[in-house]
Amino acid sequence: MLVHVSNRAGALVNPFDVMQKGQAICAVGWDLAKIKQAVAIELPADGCKRQAIVDANAQLAQQSNGIIARPTGMEKYSTLSVSHTTCFLKSLESGCKVMDEMVPLEQLVCKQDDLERMLSQGWDWTVIASKVDEEVPHLAGLLTQAFNSDHAIARAPTELEVMMTIARTYSMQPEGHKDLGKAIAEASASMPPCKDYIRSIGEFVGSFAGGETFKFLQYLSFIGKQFGGSTQFGEEFTKLLTHCDWKQPSTTFPLLRVALACCQITAPKSCIKDGFSKMVTKADFDKLRKKKMSEKILMAEDLMQAAWQVVEESKLGIEKAGLPFGRFQIRLILHLLQKEAKGREGVEYKGMEEIKNKFEEEFAKCGDPSSATPAAAPAEPTGEGDSAVVAVKSLKEASDSKAIALQSHKHIKIGKNYTFKAESKVWTLKDLTSTHALLVHQPLCGPEEACEILHKELTKLKEYSKPLPQLVKQDVLNKMSPSHFLQGELCRAQAQAAVYERLGEFDLQVSTQQQVYAGKKFNKGKLTLLALGTVHLMPLEKVGKSQCLMKSSQLQKSEALVIQPPKQDFAKQSGFFCPYWLIKEGSEEQGNMEMHMVNCTPLFLVPSAADDGSAGAKKRKMK
Repeated sequence: MLVHVSNRAGALVNPFDVMQKGQAICAVGWDLAKIKQAVAIELPADGCKRQAIVDANAQLAQQSNGIIARPTGMEKYSTLSVSHTTCFLKSLESGCKVMDEMVPLEQLVCKQDDLERMLSQGWDWTVIASKVDEEVPHLAGLLTQAFNSDHAIARAPTELEVMMTIARTYSMQPEGHKDLGKAIAEASASMPPCKDYIRSIGEFVGSFAGGETFKFLQYLSFIGKQFGGSTQFGEEFTKLLTHCDWKQPSTTFPLLRVALACCQITAPKSCIKDGFSKMVTKADFDKLRKKKMSEKILMAEDLMQAAWQVVEESKLGIEKAGLPFGRFQIRLILHLLQKEAKGREGVEYKGMEEIKNKFEEEFAKCGDPSSATPAAAPAEPTGEGDSAVVAVKSLKEASDSKAIALQSHKHIKIGKNYTFKAESKVWTLKDLTSTHALLVHQPLCGPEEACEILHKELTKLKEYSKPLPQLVKQDVLNKMSPSHFLQGELCRAQAQAAVYERLGEFDLQVSTQQQVYAGKKFNKGKLTLLALGTVHLMPLEKVGKSQCLMKSSQLQKSEALVIQPPKQDFAKQSGFFCPYWLIKEGSEEQGNMEMHMVNCTPLFLVPSAADDGSAGAKKRKMK
């Protein structure tokens, strides 16, 4: 049996937890009946995937300081549950140092319990086919979360393990659809003990875990395996670790936070109460927040930034460079808090310069296998554990004063417009430097104005949501001027006046069926009926074929003057009577009038009906 790589979000098992749990079971006796829900997955058929699991377990054994047995090459399955127990038994059988005192295996199996049977015969397992793992890659992670939570009385998942679960879930999301909030929700679904403050845990992952590689989580997991068992942070420490504000515009202190977590993870037993690490307390955070500590914590952050750069540039990997860097961080924090006597080392350093020199000395040796310093085992075994999103920030972003300013002032965005409180000028945010914000104001008349403000003064800016004030362009003004805009209306009014001026009285008779008769004889060409009514100016494309149109040289090509007939009701004696609208089109034989366009004024031609012989172009016969 190997440990599946999804177990505890890729951390597999903690060697000291394996040793501690195994020793505790040895003390009370092995009982096969108490092993429940033993679940494993077949190793993949694919050689590369299979080797990745073997390599991960080999690396775990190498980092365990002789506690975990190395893979034999005969393994067929990887465990999702009962992993600590399985590892202990495998290590016990392989002769690893899993007991405080070297007790012969023969002596252990002579006890009246199930140890000999478990070693020789094993026990029943539920085995999932490797094909299922290939088809549903998320399943293994979900199952390990569920088993770890279900067995929380014996070994509750720590906040660091929940962080790694969130990170692993986030990493498995497809590119372009990564959502830290969803990863947090998935981790919360397994009901870990830290569920009530899992949002703070997720925010630490998003802001201070080292970007999408989550290198600081891998580093903390490695350090935890080297120095001791798994301890809980607790809600108060976790929230302070994530949300503590040191009021520095240049950095959010990502490595200081990682160092505080490192101190908490590696706390000696004397600083662990009921499974919770108390090495760093709220009082310590309050101390670090004091004004007199500002310069010191900035110096510590800078030293750790420089040291981490050395670690990354060395290409040695966490398994070699992690220990000297971890000791460096722990020494710095304990020195700042004046708690060096309480640490594992118990050495008090004169200052941060001496601590830096110690790191350089140890780091110079870590590349040489013959001089590698072994991991410090815990002085005493630790106690058992007790029973809102986003993009992930890189280390550079967490230390970039510009990014910090934007994060701290959610309403600030480059290119947006703002006003200062109690002022009317509108300013545009052009740029943010490491210390200042550059704003410009463009008066309606006059040269551009510029000003710079410090990041802390960004709170004075109020977002201006309206369009930026500016002068209307001259071509727009010309188009909207009365002489241009009312040109069509003026033409319509003149046309209306021209029509009304041609009103005339004729001796005509009209029947109730709206038939028109001459009341007397007219000489040929003397009777002309004009189209009278209300004149409307309309777009040419909206004019119907049957509508009555005037003509004018004053019109735009896209416009038309339309005469609408007046409303008239002989029964009610309302409206006014215009005989033009009562004549109808007739045949050549029946028609006694013709349609013409006549000059109403020199500017306008009006449709009209005239008796035969009148001047003008003929349109059609009317009667």
